[in-house]
Amino acid sequence: MVRRIFLPLLLFIAATSANPAAAGSSDCKSWCSDKGKDCFSQSEKGYGACYDCGPKKNNKHKEWCGGKDGKCCDTYKDNDHCGKCNNKCKDGKKCDKGECKKH
Repeated sequence: MVRRIFLPLLLFIAATSANPAAAGSSDCKSWCSDKGKDCFSQSEKGYGACYDCGPKKNNKHKEWCGGKDGKCCDTYKDNDHCGKCNNKCKDGKKCDKGECKKH
């Protein structure tokens, strides 16, 4: 009984650890569907927008801003996308930790 459960589990672990990008490709495939042609092909190789600002990101402040022709933006310090996409700092203010502040 243990052998029947253990062997398939071991094979699954070996398959996903041999190609970590494949383990996340279904998340990226769905997320990349409206992000342009390079998004999914890059994610299959373990890099690109899916890993920069999508479901596989490591920086919680990075967001995809702007549909198919958009880009990954750091909403923590980007003056054009401060705190959220398309929130532009005005009147000489700078984005500091996701808030437009005078410097």
